[in-house]
Amino acid sequence: MMPLPDDLGTLHALDRDHLHVFVVGPGRGEGIAIALPRSGWVLLDGATSADRKSCLVATVEKWRASTDEPVELCVLSHPHDDHIDGFVEMLPALKPQRIALAGCDGAPKYVDILTNASSPSNTDDLQKASKVRAAFAAIRLWEDQTTRRAEGIHRSATAVFSKDRVAIEVLSPPDDALKSYLDACVTTPTKVKSEANRYSIVLRVTFGTTTVVLPGDLPATVGGVSVTPGWNELVTYATNLHDHTMMKVAHHGSAEAFHASAMTSGPPDRAWVVTPFNSAKLPRVADADGLPQLVAARQEVLMTAMPASKSAQSATQMPGFVKLADLKSSAARRPGGGVPTTVTAPTKGPLDCVWCIKLNDKGDVVARYRGVAALAVRGR
Repeated sequence: MMPLPDDLGTLHALDRDHLHVFVVGPGRGEGIAIALPRSGWVLLDGATSADRKSCLVATVEKWRASTDEPVELCVLSHPHDDHIDGFVEMLPALKPQRIALAGCDGAPKYVDILTNASSPSNTDDLQKASKVRAAFAAIRLWEDQTTRRAEGIHRSATAVFSKDRVAIEVLSPPDDALKSYLDACVTTPTKVKSEANRYSIVLRVTFGTTTVVLPGDLPATVGGVSVTPGWNELVTYATNLHDHTMMKVAHHGSAEAFHASAMTSGPPDRAWVVTPFNSAKLPRVADADGLPQLVAARQEVLMTAMPASKSAQSATQMPGFVKLADLKSSAARRPGGGVPTTVTAPTKGPLDCVWCIKLNDKGDVVARYRGVAALAVRGR
């Protein structure tokens, strides 16, 4: 039986016999912080709140014990501005021991490609590109200060990280396809943005018999057409992805990232967490193949916040349950992103749009903690 959600404010200290996975998403931006058993943290991507604070810095600083080691690994799933937000603040604040992004031997690095790329002329694209470049400048500075190098990672038989019964492996992208993509990006830098989702780093975290799947923005289809690399190729390689305890749902709950073989069977009690992406209106709450499709498969889907702008997020009354029908009704009344009738005062802090999932090593969700703006969407 899935435990009822608790208020994140009641989580005063972490039980370090367990694995804790924090997923943040305030309406734009996505970040994941994994508190390892005993000590240490692994971070994936980043996000900033409406008050311009790094959500992952706030998470680690709030729950890192005085005996904790520094952040051991920081991974960038792909270089899109909504996943790289907060990297500039994160690196000097948390001083990770390792930084990893998609790459393979003999291929150019995203860092080099984007440093040499010409600037887009469109104002909106220019602002987004400037965020990405600022993050890569921060990575360069980290390299200079630590004399280490950001690692290029891809699908491999060797775990990218292993400690205290926790192993993290990279399931995608495959190295041959990734090398061809990065080579093509040198001559056509626009490919970085337009095709980066397909080359998202997909991680599988194992802790005993517990499995957590973190697929970035990996799609199955684009424009209704199957793409490679993508979910269709991934499930032929990782055939048991459906047998997970927790999944951060890919691409903000987009229908193009839904893959039946990974998402329509498996343990009855497992946690699916979706981060919203307001400008793309994801996850779609009214379309049959958006959030309704996820709810039909899982019965309950955890959203870090409403698909609305950061400044429009509001607190939801405990325990945070919202019916899908109510979200559909709100969305119909407010096309820019409706809010359920259970909301109270506006909220903008870095720990407001968060789900924390506490896991044991036996495949169980032990506890769920929600920030004040987080929702548990139910079909009925």
